[in-house]
Amino acid sequence: MLHALCARMGLSTQLLAAVAAGFLALFASLGFLGLQALEQSSRILLDERRISAHLAAHEIDRFLAQAFYELEKATTFAPFDPTAQDLSAEQHMLAHAYGRLGSFALGVSFLDSAGHIVLTEPIRPESVGADLSGMAHIRVALATGERTVSAPHLDLREGKPTVALTIPVKDRSGRVIALLSGLIDVLDSPLSRILRSATVQGGTAHAELVAAHGMIVAATDPEHVLRRGEHPDFYLQAFANGVSTIETVPYEEGGEVVDQHVMAFVPLTNAPWGLSLGASASETFAPVSDFRRTLVFTGLLFFSAVLSLTLSGAQILIRPVLALTQSAQRMARGDLSQRITVREGGEIGVLAASLEAMRQRLEASMSEITQLNSRLEARVQARTAELEERNRELAATAAIAAAVSASLDLEEVLQAGLHGVFQVVKADAGAIWLRQPPDGDLRLRVHTDLPPAFLSAEQRLACGDCLCGLVATTGQPLLVRDLAGNPLAVREACRHAGLTCLALVPLTSKGEVRGVFMLGAKTGNFDEHDVRLAAAVGHHLSLAVENVLLYEEIQRKEAHLRQVLERIIGVQEDERKRIARELHDETGQALIALIMTLESTAESLPPSQEPLRARLKRLERMAHTSLDEIRKIILDLRPSALDDLGLVAALRRYAEAHLGPLGVTSDVRAVGYHEGLWPETEVVLFRIGQEAINNVARHAEASAVQIEVQGAADQVELRVTDDGRGFDWKEVANAQDPLRGLGIMGMQERAALVGGSCAIISQPGRGAEVRVTIPLHREAVVYHGGHSHSGS
Repeated sequence: MLHALCARMGLSTQLLAAVAAGFLALFASLGFLGLQALEQSSRILLDERRISAHLAAHEIDRFLAQAFYELEKATTFAPFDPTAQDLSAEQHMLAHAYGRLGSFALGVSFLDSAGHIVLTEPIRPESVGADLSGMAHIRVALATGERTVSAPHLDLREGKPTVALTIPVKDRSGRVIALLSGLIDVLDSPLSRILRSATVQGGTAHAELVAAHGMIVAATDPEHVLRRGEHPDFYLQAFANGVSTIETVPYEEGGEVVDQHVMAFVPLTNAPWGLSLGASASETFAPVSDFRRTLVFTGLLFFSAVLSLTLSGAQILIRPVLALTQSAQRMARGDLSQRITVREGGEIGVLAASLEAMRQRLEASMSEITQLNSRLEARVQARTAELEERNRELAATAAIAAAVSASLDLEEVLQAGLHGVFQVVKADAGAIWLRQPPDGDLRLRVHTDLPPAFLSAEQRLACGDCLCGLVATTGQPLLVRDLAGNPLAVREACRHAGLTCLALVPLTSKGEVRGVFMLGAKTGNFDEHDVRLAAAVGHHLSLAVENVLLYEEIQRKEAHLRQVLERIIGVQEDERKRIARELHDETGQALIALIMTLESTAESLPPSQEPLRARLKRLERMAHTSLDEIRKIILDLRPSALDDLGLVAALRRYAEAHLGPLGVTSDVRAVGYHEGLWPETEVVLFRIGQEAINNVARHAEASAVQIEVQGAADQVELRVTDDGRGFDWKEVANAQDPLRGLGIMGMQERAALVGGSCAIISQPGRGAEVRVTIPLHREAVVYHGGHSHSGS
């Protein structure tokens, strides 16, 4: 219906209606945006108030943290032991801490564990011995061992509002043995300065530092200090919530609400205080109120003037606008041949001239764009072809880098690099020489498409000899486009191979030339681009060769080390067997003979020799005890159960013998494990288990121990777990005593001898676990009884 009504109107009427409606909508939108701006301004004012409060609270927290830091720092330079005879170091550090706290500090006190003053700074002899244990913050610090902040109070000596910052001094066991307490002058400290700097402008603006019970610690008005705050209910609710807030709260005088204050509250981190910052609501939102009045008055005035001018000028614009509209429609259809002419002047005339100039430029631009499109298309095609070629080269180079890095076999790496170059460089032949110790000469390692005569003549090259030797000496790539005319080409093998052009690249690693990479062409020439590609491949190939050589060297050293270490194990076990055998065969037999002799002698004595018989019986018992100790030593050196029954039985017998007498129950089990390991592996597992059981008996104070041997296809695992007191592994590792932790280090070293690992898992009060993992499939040279054999 609206569309039909507009269709019946003339252009003038439509324009007037549209302009009027448009301006009404515009000013309505501006009015709405103005209201939004007012609301946003109010939020900004509140946010600024909150941010100011947060910044001031942060500054106060930082001030308190610095004061605590200075007190705590003093304890790192003096023992602060109240029982010490000489307290000169403590007095010196009190003076230092007092000076570091600044002129706002009223003093620093050193108290003993009963809350009595030991030292003061400034020195006040009359205060020494005073009992401060009745003060709440002193009592809490002694009871909890935490730093405290006192409630604000009036210092009777100085007559100033103060707060006390107190830190505990602990001994190595964590027991509180003393206190350091600093007294801060509230009015002269940075607390008041921070509050003043955070206070907003205005007659009602104020800032307060409030304790949890509502007492004012510091304020912009010094008369409010040590009094209840102006907004006690707001402070109590804010402390209960424990988060920053900003609210409009009533301000009362004589029990009646006389104003509304906008208050921001931020709790502190380093003290049980909160920072309150605010002013009256009328003063806070005064800029917003002024802006609202100005916006309404200016908007109404401007709307009336603009609407009148718009309606009067609409008629004047109709005729030339119609003409310009028709011309614009022709231009939109692509008709740029007709000139645009309008007789009216002013803005309409300028618009008509601008449209005419636009028409002319568009007409010229269309012709120029057509020509540029043709040239641009040709350049894009050429650049696309160049980029595609470059991408193919990069992809091929990346593939070569991946290929040479995929193997640790030197011949495979060199062959992959040589064949890879042929994918990016059009070459007819290629070869790689590597320098070989001890003479450092170049030796041919791989080649492609070279005749036997060349290979026979070029198997070995001296550095500096011919072109390849020159590159090995200088370490710089070399491009020879005319081999026949190059005076440095003194060897005839290349010419006899039919090569006319050479590209030579050094294989360099860690600043040292490892070899030379040669590409040869029988027809055509290489260019600098080909040399750069070959150099890029040579760089990757150099790194791969270095990795291979390092890997081979590591393999050789590891094999040698493994042989040496495993021979050590064999020698150790042979020596243990020998000592155990000698103890059994000689010392044990001698003790048995002694026992039998003492027994027979005692039995042959007459009744009158009863005292002598008793002495012989005591000697017999001592001999029995010595024999038992000898047997225990033999069991420790080489338990027969390990040879006769295997690992699990030997561990079970050893645990029962060493833990049973202590009342510790032991559970030894095998999970998926079958006897038949390599002897050195069984010995290592038994020795580690033996050390773990001894540690439990000596240190753990455990009631139960679980020992589990778990087998798998590729490894065997031993776990010894106890429910004892446990320990801190980091403390043992960092201990100053070099003998502490040797048993644990020995277990780890034994596991490493057979390619395994030993982990210690423990926490104080949660027991400990020794977990040993040894791989089964490995190459080793194992020593047994004076001969060696290979095993896997």
